[in-house]
Amino acid sequence: MASQSAINVLEVCRVLRNVVRPVLHTVFCWGCERDTTKTLEEYLVNEKKMSKQNFKDHFNKAMIEIIRSDPSGDKFDICLLYACIRTACKNLAKAGSQVWTNEDETKLEYLCTALKNLRGEIIHNVVGLDEIEMKNCISNINNLTTRALDIAGTLYNKDRTEVQDVIKHMKEIITNISENPLICNQDDMYKELLESRGDNRDKIMKEGIKELRYQFLRLKSVDPVSWFTESQLSVEAVFTLLDVVKENHQLIHQEAVKYEQLLILETENGSIPSVLIVEGEAGAGKTTLARLLMREWAWLPEKRPTFFNLNTIDIILYFECRNKHISKFEDLLLVLVSNAACQMSNSDLIKSVLNMHVLIIADGLDEGNNNTDLLLSEIKTLIPISGNKLRILITTRPEKLYKLSILIGNVQRVHTRLTGISYKKRVEFVKKLHEEMISQNHSKQDTQGLVDFLQQSQARIGDHCRSPFMLTLLTYLWAVDPLQVNEVTTSTKLYTKLLNMLQRRLLGKLMNLNMETEEFLKTVIEKFLYVLYEVSLRTLLTGDVVLSSDCCEKIVHVCEDHRLPTEDMCAAFLAIDRQWTANGYKIFFTAPHKSIMEYYASLHVFHYIFPPKGDSFECELTELLTKYGKSLEEVREHLSIAKSFKKKVNIKECIEDLFQLGDENRILSDYQNVLIHFCGLLADNRNDALKDMAQELVELLKDSHINNSRWLDVVWESECDNEIIKAVASRINLIRD
Repeated sequence: MASQSAINVLEVCRVLRNVVRPVLHTVFCWGCERDTTKTLEEYLVNEKKMSKQNFKDHFNKAMIEIIRSDPSGDKFDICLLYACIRTACKNLAKAGSQVWTNEDETKLEYLCTALKNLRGEIIHNVVGLDEIEMKNCISNINNLTTRALDIAGTLYNKDRTEVQDVIKHMKEIITNISENPLICNQDDMYKELLESRGDNRDKIMKEGIKELRYQFLRLKSVDPVSWFTESQLSVEAVFTLLDVVKENHQLIHQEAVKYEQLLILETENGSIPSVLIVEGEAGAGKTTLARLLMREWAWLPEKRPTFFNLNTIDIILYFECRNKHISKFEDLLLVLVSNAACQMSNSDLIKSVLNMHVLIIADGLDEGNNNTDLLLSEIKTLIPISGNKLRILITTRPEKLYKLSILIGNVQRVHTRLTGISYKKRVEFVKKLHEEMISQNHSKQDTQGLVDFLQQSQARIGDHCRSPFMLTLLTYLWAVDPLQVNEVTTSTKLYTKLLNMLQRRLLGKLMNLNMETEEFLKTVIEKFLYVLYEVSLRTLLTGDVVLSSDCCEKIVHVCEDHRLPTEDMCAAFLAIDRQWTANGYKIFFTAPHKSIMEYYASLHVFHYIFPPKGDSFECELTELLTKYGKSLEEVREHLSIAKSFKKKVNIKECIEDLFQLGDENRILSDYQNVLIHFCGLLADNRNDALKDMAQELVELLKDSHINNSRWLDVVWESECDNEIIKAVASRINLIRD
């Protein structure tokens, strides 16, 4: 016979079933007003325009079957109702926001999570409760449900009488359960509860891992310009051997390693590192490597992985450091394994994950924010708790390496650096990439022609095309217009060619929409781009690559002022990220790659120093002299005199002003690539100014703590300008790292 403490657990289960479930159902109905003769799936997909794939991401197979069989939702259990509230109820924070987990009984999100967690804790963990513990538990349920109904009623503008009636009815049920203890089938019910616990937890985690594998297999695109080509090129189809070196800071040397060895690398003292650092310049292939790792894990055990020991990892968790909404480990789990999270308490979910061999991939530390720092700091504390079964792989650009010592302290680590694709492998990479493009009808050009060009032009193109990103851009430019590729000698020129191509494509699209004349459209596209360049720099100054609402508004205004289609304009030059909210999809504009945003920002610097319409004083002086009958020769003479008195541009002052370096949070090294692209723009458009500014520009780059290896990139971007070479040579030994 079941003990009294076991019976007390069953009494709490009765309250959960008869009180918590109806309360969450009421919240769901208030927050998601819909036709209950139609299923939630029909409502979300047909009325709210949620994609079918997105719907499947929010609900697992078992949940979907229940949703399809019960339009009213009357039979939904606590787990499913919690998932419905997070997905479909309006006026709530997006899934993954810390509002759902931060203890705050004034927030409906937290109250719903607390009720779900309480259910998970009782169902999965609690073996017995004494009389006082049972009463406290029921009192807690009473408090949470009362507050949830009260806040939901206010949030969804419900009549106070209706809200009070629902609360009164709920309290009557609790009183009735307390006064009428469970008598029948106590032994059978408790036995069934105990038997289901271990199996349920394992089953839920298996579903969570299955959910992750499915997500990772959908991360197909390796192509950094898929935002405008709409292509989805397979990582496996085009991946080429990256050059990787393992840094040994104690001996100040490096050794070449294979990327496949990443998970089996050891520290200098022969121990297994808890932290794997993958450093690389812009476009070196950090994200591509991370995605290949994730997809190979997702294919297990069907396909044999190239990464050694990948099959020893039970679960991989991935997040982009640019994400501003996740600051806690439990928030990360709620996003990545949302279906499993709905069925377990948060604490149970964390325990279950930490009992496994976990690899966390933090991609793009250089794009991180304060919440990223909080998340990484917490993960560091979980490493010993997991028995060192938790490991973390962090990708970053070199300029943010200093943050790692702050965030992870003395945790055992291995530091690797991607140096790009070797000279011999570059032809193989572009050949694979172009053949894959042809197979998907994204190019009609001859692959051999591209191969011949690359082989003949290696010396002219230079080492800046060692990165997968730049080689990808070069390949796409070839696919669109091979003649344009012949003029590419620097990475800045490559970006400029890409930008020109995007402008031509947009112009053609707007012309097809019968929008104004070609000249008018060219002018307004140019105005749009000037705003885009400005907001790109503003966005980088915030340490972000996702445009803020203020920046988005500025872009929307310029489109509205010139009667331009906002989404078409933005889609031409930016990536558009659609995130689901209960009110429908919310659109975010973001840089398709941080390097592209840095190039846009460098154009703002260039136009700030050299206004597009020329010097207004010179224009006004010319107009005035012409008005009073001065000849062209006289006008030139006066302009020459005026220019001789004109103050020379102080580039350092301009940069300090633009980059707001007076702010203690601004570090010049964060904008190193912007300065290098500015150098490239000067070489391409104002070579005379480049010669005048060479000393100042090189001094600024030196102040940005530029690596030795990057000085050669600066020289190359300047197209080997003599003044730049002299300035660089006087400050640094030209030694490639």
